[in-house]
Parts: sequence; C-alpha cells; structure tokens
Amino acid sequence: MKKLFVFLLLLLTSAAYSQLMPYRLYTKWGYADMTGKLVIPAKFDQANTYDEKCALVMLKDKYGLIDSTGKLLLPLNDEIEIYRWQERKWYILKTGGKYGLVNPEGKLILPVKYDEVIVGGQGPYAGAATGDTYVKVTKDGKVQEATASDWKNLKKVTIGTVEGEPFNDFVEPFTLNNKKGYLIRGKGAGYDSIPAIYDAFDFFDGDYNVRMAKKDGLWGVIGPKNNIIFPFLYGVMGRSASPKFNLYTGMRYGKYGILKPNGDILIPFEWDRLSFANDDFWCMAYKNGKVGIIIFDASAPIFIAPKYKRVTSAPVKILEHQGKKIRFFYVGTEQGYGFVREDGVEYFKDK
Repeated sequence: MKKLFVFLLLLLTSAAYSQLMPYRLYTKWGYADMTGKLVIPAKFDQANTYDEKCALVMLKDKYGLIDSTGKLLLPLNDEIEIYRWQERKWYILKTGGKYGLVNPEGKLILPVKYDEVIVGGQGPYAGAATGDTYVKVTKDGKVQEATASDWKNLKKVTIGTVEGEPFNDFVEPFTLNNKKGYLIRGKGAGYDSIPAIYDAFDFFDGDYNVRMAKKDGLWGVIGPKNNIIFPFLYGVMGRSASPKFNLYTGMRYGKYGILKPNGDILIPFEWDRLSFANDDFWCMAYKNGKVGIIIFDASAPIFIAPKYKRVTSAPVKILEHQGKKIRFFYVGTEQGYGFVREDGVEYFKDK
C-alpha cells in the first residue's frame, strides 16, 4: 500500500472539533481556533483537518491520530491510509508489514497484526486476513469470525449500472467541408440542428442546449436555434461546470475576465488567467505571477488578493461557527502550504 496523506475536506458537526483548523508556523504544524489563535502547539511535520473526533498527523516520518487536545490516540505507525465507505472514514494502519483498522472516532478496531485489511466491497463493512484466519467488521464496528468464502466475497467490488433512454435531447457531431456542426437527436428532438459552419465546439449543456463554438478563430456561445448568445470575440473560453452559476471565462486582448450567462461582464478583463475550481462557486485568479481567489456566491464577488504561489482547486474546507459556514482555501507560498479563510485571514506564518 502507498502512503496516503490527504487533507480531508468535510463539513464537521461536532463543536469541539469543528472549531480547529491546521495552522502552519514556519515549518511545523499545529491547530488554531476560529479566531486564528494557535491552541495546539505547532509540533507536527504535517497536519490534517479533523474528521469526526480525530485528525491525522505526521511526526518524524510516522503517522498518528490525535484528539482535540493534540494527544496521540494510538502509537505512531509507518503508514495510515484513509478509506471512505458509506459516508464514514476509516483508517488502515500499517507497521512492520502488518495492518490494523481504526474507526472514524479514533478507536482501534483491529490490532496491527493482519496481512491484509479491506474496507468496503461486498458483504460485511470491512474485513481482515492473516494466513487462514479471517475476521469481518460490521458497520457499527463489531468484529466477528469469518470464513475464506466471506473474505473472497468481501474483495469483490460491485459496479452499479443504470439503463434507460435519455430524457434530454442529445447531439451527434458531424463534419462537412472541414467545418463542424451538430445533429439534434433524442425523444423530443425539439431543437434545430446546427449547421456545419464552425471550426470547433468545446462544451455542450444537455439541460440548456447551449455550447461554446469557435468561428473564424474566435470563441462565442450559441443557443439551440443556432442563435448567438455571446458574440465571437474571445481567443479562449471556459465555463463553470455547475448550471447554478453558469459563468464563463473569456480572453480578450491577452487578458481574462468572467461573463454572466447573458454575456454581460462580471469580472473585468484584467487577469493573466482565470480557472474555475472543482467547487464551481470560486475560481483561481492569476496576476503578475501570483494567484488569488474570486468567490461568486455572495451578492457581489469576493476577492482574496493574488499573492500566493499556488492555490489548489480541490473542494474547500467548511466549518460552522456561530451559525455561519466559514470556508477555508488551501494555498501555497514560497515556504510551504496553509489555509486562508474566505475573509483573507491566514492560518499560517512564514519566516
């Protein structure tokens, strides 16, 4: 098994743990409260966000789980892998070539003595094997004896399939005289086909039947009747994945901006690059070799200044404080990584 150390991105519900975030002080990690005050000393080499009642940390190339006070719940291990199954996260321990299992609350369920441990699959919730001895673990963490047949079934993975006719119209591309168009097919087929007059298509929305199209070297957006929604003005275009925001990035005269669904300008064309994150409601904004953040789900865009070396596009960490959801973004500086709150408060300190 490979080492796995990921920052868990999860909405926490327990007040005692949901108020703590990893905080990097120079090269070491501790934990800070919602005011940004360091409450668990910065003594770890890496620190994960809390999940239920524990957090994963690294100390001197070993991995452990800590409680809300920073106390180790178990002896350090060579590796700890995190597995999610049925909305819960379990930890597989590895030391000296043997494996064990810890539940989401940090309680040891299986000691580190098995040749193999599996979470998920068919049958029981989890299981372990060593030689010809097998055990299975129920969803509530109870350990039971098992057979070789149980173990074989556990290792199978079920892949679900769904069959049926498409409920939306769909498109079938075609090329004529080196130009591209679309034929509209489907149950309703209520939309016109798109003539082969375009250089390329980059996006099709099955719900709204709009697509980005390139014509004469420039990009725009066309509708289901081949009507022009955005004029062909942009050297590059991109789009957020979620219909909820339905925003577009565009480039004009070498600079990027963001457009509303009707083509109006939301963010002026003054950025070196703009890239939507996996969460859709924010994007990474590049200027003068640095990266900032633009958040879209407020009444007006919220800006975190472009001063970071990098910003990860993974989903943000969300905590609840005084009845409000507070979001944290993961950024990189010249001296390491750390979290920054949506109001710009940084949970790290460089030298």
